[in-house]
Amino acid sequence: MAMRVAGAGKKAGAALGGAALLLVALAGAAVLLVALAGAAVLLVALAGAAVLLVALAGAAVLLVALAGAAVLLVALAGAAVLLVALAGAAVLMVALVAAALLLLVVGLALAGQRCC
Repeated sequence: MAMRVAGAGKKAGAALGGAALLLVALAGAAVLLVALAGAAVLLVALAGAAVLLVALAGAAVLLVALAGAAVLLVALAGAAVLLVALAGAAVLMVALVAAALLLLVVGLALAGQRCC
């Protein structure tokens, strides 16, 4: 009878040892799952950093576009200055034509006094 009890005790001990090993394996699997979850969180953080870099690149493109708009405004201001200069040249040409006509009238008047 003692042998039977001892044999049953050995079997129970072996079963408990196997259960303990199974629990250790399950705990290891749980630790592995936690590590994988940490890796997933890291990947999400890296994706967020990539999105931030894309947003910063978009801001840089926007700054370049604004700089281009500033250059365009400077060019338009230059065109406005050119138009003012052309208008000044037109006024000068009108003044020169008026002066030429005045000289013509004075010359004709002087010529008319000499003739008659």
